[in-house]
Amino acid sequence: MAFKPGQSGNPAGRPRGRKDEVLAAIRRVYGGEAEFWDQVATAAKGGDNECLRLLVARVRPALKSVAPTFYAKLDMSSLESSLTSLIGEVAAGKVPTDLARDLISSVKHVTELTKLEEFEQRLTELEERRGRLSAA
Repeated sequence: MAFKPGQSGNPAGRPRGRKDEVLAAIRRVYGGEAEFWDQVATAAKGGDNECLRLLVARVRPALKSVAPTFYAKLDMSSLESSLTSLIGEVAAGKVPTDLARDLISSVKHVTELTKLEEFEQRLTELEERRGRLSAA
């Protein structure tokens, strides 16, 4: 879908004339955004660590984690060797730890689901056997 020049990408967005409440408060208290940042800088110079954090976040925003494309062949019949291999990739610096943690968590959930399915199947078999014994 292409937009024409001057056409909003969010036609149901903020109504015209509606003020940003945070900026309105900054203007009310400090006189404007520039004056606000001057006050923050002065406080940071005076040793206020929170103001220093605000300035740093404004100058250099926090990096967002971006997971690289990673292809792993996990053999569900041999999870131990698959997970050992994955941990080796993490140790070699080829896979980020947060991605490995998510993969290991996913494997854990699949394993738990498999166990539940096995329990359900065994319970059904036991109930059927009991029913056959009761009928006999």
